[in-house]
Amino acid sequence: MRSVVVLGYRGVQALDVVGPCDVFTAATGVLRGQGREDGYAVSVVSRGGAPIATGTGLELAARPLPDPRRPVDTLVLPGGFGVDEARSDPELIGWLRLAAEHARRTVSVCTGAFLAAQAGLVDGCAVTTHWAFADRLAAEFPSVTVDPNPIFVRSSDRVWTAAGVTAGIDLALALVEDDVGTDVAQTIARWLVMYLRRPGGQTQFAAPQLRSPTGYLARSVPQDLRLTAEEYPCRSRSCSTRASPRWTSSAPTTCCATCPAPRCGSSGTNPARSPPTPGCCWSAPPTRSTRPRHRTSCWCRAG
Repeated sequence: MRSVVVLGYRGVQALDVVGPCDVFTAATGVLRGQGREDGYAVSVVSRGGAPIATGTGLELAARPLPDPRRPVDTLVLPGGFGVDEARSDPELIGWLRLAAEHARRTVSVCTGAFLAAQAGLVDGCAVTTHWAFADRLAAEFPSVTVDPNPIFVRSSDRVWTAAGVTAGIDLALALVEDDVGTDVAQTIARWLVMYLRRPGGQTQFAAPQLRSPTGYLARSVPQDLRLTAEEYPCRSRSCSTRASPRWTSSAPTTCCATCPAPRCGSSGTNPARSPPTPGCCWSAPPTRSTRPRHRTSCWCRAG
């Protein structure tokens, strides 16, 4: 079993702790189902084993800090608004520095990168953190190269860093994939009902959200153009609204906040931000209907 130690402290971001823990625990279940015993033994620790009051008000049970000389597989440093208080504790930073020396790898999530930097674990490394704190991290630790864009960064086999909050789940999936393979990681992603397994190099962004359809065109607009696997040309929409294709291609819709044709064009390009899924229409070479000069023809293809 691979030992995973997650450091907790007052004011930690709950999802930074729980997200990776759920991924590692799910991996253990998948591996056991395959008759394998090389899963993960996860423990959340804190100073003195005190309950952890998270930034959201939830309280997490914790174990005392283990012997820092005890070998562990993965040391996880979550972020949160309490990180400044935690990194100002010299005893905690001393434990962290020694524990990282005996860990196979140390990973940070969100502003947990400040803990890693305070302990000198990422000097000379390229790291990422929550985009809102990237400039501050770079200013406080000039020896660290901070990239605010990626979801996560693998600086070396021993140092991984993730962006804010939910990116910790993406990082944990990448760690599992690195340990036991893509199939297990993909199974976990399905279990967690994740919309998409994001690659580490993907920019930190929130995709535009369609509002609830209203108005005359409501019944003709798919619930989410990004998830539609069918071609949905203006001609089909004109049939459902009993209006001409020319009118439906130019009429604004409340749910899209733009006219349908350009909206379809932009939605059709969204899947290009992520790797193609085997068997989806985006894994095939682009056709005439998906080339840029044909976007306004409103042929939407999404994975």
